[in-house]
Amino acid sequence: MSKQQPLAVSVNFLYPGVILKGDAYTDQGEKVQDGFVPFTEEKIAWLKSRGITTLYYTPTQETKSTSGGEPIIPQELIDKGWDITKEVEDCLRKNAPLPTKEINGLIDEFVEKIVSLKGTTLNLVELRNYDDYTYTHSLNVALLSLILGKKLGYNEDQLKILGVGGMLHDIGKIKIPLEILNKPDRLTTEEFEIMKRHPIYGYEIVKNVYSRFVQSIVLYHHEKVSGNGYPLGKKGNEMGEFAQIASIADVFDAITSARSYKPARPFWYALLCIYREQGKSFPPRLAQIFLKDIPEYFGNNPIFPKGSFVRLNTGEIAYVPEDSFTLWPQVYILVTAKKEIPIRPIPLTLSPDDTRIIDQQIFDEKLITNLQKLVDSYFGKEKPPEWKLK
Repeated sequence: MSKQQPLAVSVNFLYPGVILKGDAYTDQGEKVQDGFVPFTEEKIAWLKSRGITTLYYTPTQETKSTSGGEPIIPQELIDKGWDITKEVEDCLRKNAPLPTKEINGLIDEFVEKIVSLKGTTLNLVELRNYDDYTYTHSLNVALLSLILGKKLGYNEDQLKILGVGGMLHDIGKIKIPLEILNKPDRLTTEEFEIMKRHPIYGYEIVKNVYSRFVQSIVLYHHEKVSGNGYPLGKKGNEMGEFAQIASIADVFDAITSARSYKPARPFWYALLCIYREQGKSFPPRLAQIFLKDIPEYFGNNPIFPKGSFVRLNTGEIAYVPEDSFTLWPQVYILVTAKKEIPIRPIPLTLSPDDTRIIDQQIFDEKLITNLQKLVDSYFGKEKPPEWKLK
């Protein structure tokens, strides 16, 4: 298993609200930011003013979500999966057959744990160093696909298809040049055309090994219901539900994972992306089930922590009074769409059926200070009154 190593992140790719899962240091060893504390616009500007271009941190957790309950997948099984994903790559680089016995055995064990759901937290695999992204991403897509399949009522045989397909969905990237695969900047048109071949390469690898359902996941996981995906431009339900499930899992984990060219985005941002892409990239039915049911397996990591200030797509600014594990929390409107401050805060329960949705979390220090003063003036140091949210 890869030894935990400090990760580097370019200051140019920091954004307000990003949280590094470890204390951040300069290349001179100067600590400039506590771990698990959101970066603000002011802190990012300060780093740039000092000419600091790169920060280094060592993640202090092995999983993305370990608190708040028993993990569904035991750590020893996660470690076993890590080793098998590395074995898969080693076999391909040596032109050896896929270790199907080991892959199938691992997925059987994953399915057993998902079906029983004795744990309450889906312990996704944390990145150890950037070179290991392929391994963590493969396992996480398998796990997310399995938990969504469970919510959809899939039987064990169907879940095994999802698990194997999720684990192997990006297997074709083994044939993509590393200088393209790990490029820290935006790909050129020519480079992206090469990258878009990886589903076909992956299909060629699995077509004589696994069923057509696993093949469909590998070949179609970048297709979109709009027809604007790749490599074949499938649309509607032409790619099949297995591939559509893996596609949602793929996007969620890619957004919430750190890469050499970007820090991880928070869960709420990934969920918002899925919300916005329903009917475009993903079938609305699958997207809505993912948005509604999957966040409950993130442990005690709220989507929006208590005391957050957020901006809605309407332009309204709101306060989140309690930890929220959904994109649609109960909030108080503090500033209206007309930029007016109401006499009393307006209690509101957001709903998937409404047109309102949180568009961003606020991390501007000055704005937060003023909004907190407003909250204190409304409620003092006490909890919001009983008339609040019904």
